[in-house]
Order: sequence, then C-alpha cells, then structure tokens
Amino acid sequence: MEPINLDWGKETSQNYCKDSAKLIKNDYLHWAIRIHEKNIGIPHPKIADIGCGPGFLSFELNKLLSGKYYFVDSSKDMVNFAKQEAKKNDIDAEFIISPAENPALPDNSVDIVICKHILLSLSGITSCLENIYRILADGGCVNIIDANPQSSKLMARVISWYAKMTVSKERAEKSWNAYLNGISHANVVQEMNRIGFKEVNVSFHFPMAYFITATK
Repeated sequence: MEPINLDWGKETSQNYCKDSAKLIKNDYLHWAIRIHEKNIGIPHPKIADIGCGPGFLSFELNKLLSGKYYFVDSSKDMVNFAKQEAKKNDIDAEFIISPAENPALPDNSVDIVICKHILLSLSGITSCLENIYRILADGGCVNIIDANPQSSKLMARVISWYAKMTVSKERAEKSWNAYLNGISHANVVQEMNRIGFKEVNVSFHFPMAYFITATK
C-alpha cells in the first residue's frame, strides 16, 4: 500500500481542523475514554501526542487524565492551531514541530504515547515505532489508533458516506483512502514485538479502526 501523502499547507490544515472539530464527541472523546481506561493510575504523567494534528485527542484526554502534554507534528500550521486551542483548555503543554518518524523528544522522557491515524501516512512504520519505544520511559505505555484495512468494504463505504453527509466531501475521501491504505494490525504487532514492546494488545472499537496498546 502507498502512504497517504497530503500537502499540509495552511489551507489543508485549516480545512482538516475545521472538519475534525465536528468529530470531537463521536470520535476523539470515544478514543480519549479508551486511552484513559488503559492508563488509569499513572499520577500526572508526561504524554506525547505523536502526529497530534489539531490536538483534539489530547484536549479530550486531558479532561480525564491531567498531566504534561507534548504536542508533536511535522506541520507548523497544525502545531500553531493546537497551540491556539490549548489556550482555551486548562492544559500543561509544550509544542514541537517534528516528524512522527523521529519525534524531537529525549530518550525515556514520557510515560504515555498516543498516536492516532499516523501509521497509514508513513512510508514505513519501523522508524516511528522504534522512536516511540525510545522516548518511552520503562513501564510506559503506547496507545495506537489506526485504520483497519481488513474491515468490511461495505462498512468503509457507509462510514465514508456518513462523513460526506456530516462533515465534508474531503473528509469522506480521506476516510475511504485510509481504509485502502491502512496497515494491518498484524504487521504492526509483529514489528512492535521485534522492537521489544511488551504486553501488546489489539482490540477493535470502531469497524474501521484498531486500537493497539503495549508497554516498554
């Protein structure tokens, strides 16, 4: 599969942020709850949001899990949007312009990594996963949400249609392309095991997405 390559210029970023804001309750909040359930009991953790985009996942998670958040994205416009939105939320945050394949964070520096719909946009997942392992402290947890290419094609079409009706035509096309270009959870798990992650677990909460958690 070829990665989804988008030119994250100012206009594309603005449109994506506008569309994403419509999905906070039905998407970002859902995943924030799932992530919180997996990370209960960590006092004031350091959390890296790799490929943060507009930052909505971290904003929702912060309502459930207070900590220090690192917003990491290769797009300057996305990081600037997240920074502006952070001013509206009571959140302890730093903002880093850096690619998902090599986030500019020190070794063993964070307790939790969250990564939503990033793997499908990469030319290869190895560097990203290796660097997630690098920045995690011992015992830290990674939470990966990504498109499931093994889900029903009919369901993928239904979700794309719903996105078109409720959000935008562009978001519908992105949803469909995510299904076509997704990386199987089996491939991700295999690579995570090779790198050295422990307690790798896979679950499916939406028809078109899988949720992988693991510890270092």
